[in-house]
This record gives sequence, structure tokens and C-alpha cells, in this order.
Amino acid sequence: MKFEDLRHKMAGRPYFRPEDLRTGGIPAAHEIVQLSNWAQEGKVIRLKKGFYTLAQEHRRIPLSALELAEPLCRPSYVSLEWALSRYGLIPEAVGTITSVTSLKTAHYRNGFGVFDYRHAAQAYFFGFTREKAPVPHYLATPEKALLDFIHLSIPKSSELSVDLFMDGYRLQNLERLKKKKLAEALLRFTTPRVALGGKILMNLLRKTHA
Repeated sequence: MKFEDLRHKMAGRPYFRPEDLRTGGIPAAHEIVQLSNWAQEGKVIRLKKGFYTLAQEHRRIPLSALELAEPLCRPSYVSLEWALSRYGLIPEAVGTITSVTSLKTAHYRNGFGVFDYRHAAQAYFFGFTREKAPVPHYLATPEKALLDFIHLSIPKSSELSVDLFMDGYRLQNLERLKKKKLAEALLRFTTPRVALGGKILMNLLRKTHA
């Protein structure tokens, strides 16, 4: 395959896999080698093993890190630190896009950014919506992002407390949370640690909304 053939086929797609090159779905060995060579030449960007996009000058449509978060590890949704920052619930800007997946924990770095995926049981794979702006992506609700954070990000050695949330992690803008949604999400968690963390958050919300 010549590069012009690849560009003609894939310029209108945000990303592709080697099996997309052929109708039968099985790429030839030399096509895999060609993709590797084109990646070294900068014509193709390797997003992860077996997952590529054309370099910007060869692609007709834009592509961003946020848009890549779910396709890189499917199924997954953006949550945890990145979502908390997005909602203004923590003051820090977060560069790494953090996501929850029902697959195994994974970490990817490519030309678009750094992507961190943390495993959660299928029973906890809920509480997210399909967002259209600024690009299509799956995003946890603020309430679920907080519970995911307790479940997957706060070290087990850290004692959950008001001080930990407010001083350690500097939670803010809690008035943006909805008590009913937080309570409903809590009912679906069976882990004592999340139950405790959720209870502390509920008490903070009562004070905030008083």
C-alpha cells in the first residue's frame, strides 16, 4: 500500500486500526511494517499498539485528547481528578485525562496527551453521560466523579474525614452538587469506605445547602 492510498482511505476518519485497511479485516504483515515506518516518518501517529491516526496535515478532521479518551480504552468514561477539575470541585488544573473502565487498569501516552484508566467493577460502571462539547466524550456526573475518586484515587491508608476532603484535597464549590443524585449513586456502592466517604460528603452538602 502506498501512503497516498492510506491517506485517501483514512483522511476523513479521526483514528483507525490496521484491520480497517482491508475489507476482510485482516491486515497483511507488510502493511503493519508500513504503518510503523510511516509513524517513524511522522506521517502517522501511533496512539497505542494497533491504534493510529494520520498526522494533522494529512487528516481532514480535527482530533483532541478528550475525544480520544474513550476510544483508547473502550468502555470507559472520564472521571476522577480530571472530571473534578472540569467541574471546579478542586482548584488544580489536571493535565492527565483520568478515566474509569471496567477493563484492567491501563496507562497510555501519545502525541495527544497522557491517559490514565483505573479499573472498577462492572456494578460501579454507571453515572456518566455522553457530552457533545467541546468534543464528543463520556463524562461522569460530578456526584459520581467524587465517589469514583473516593473509591479509586484516595489511598486506603488515608483516613476519610472532613479535613482530608476540605484541606487535603481542597474540595470547593460543593453547592454545585445535588444531594439527591449523590444519595442515589451511594445506594449502588457496597464498599464500606465509599459509604463512609459519601456520608461525610452528604453532611458537607447539608451545611452547604442550609
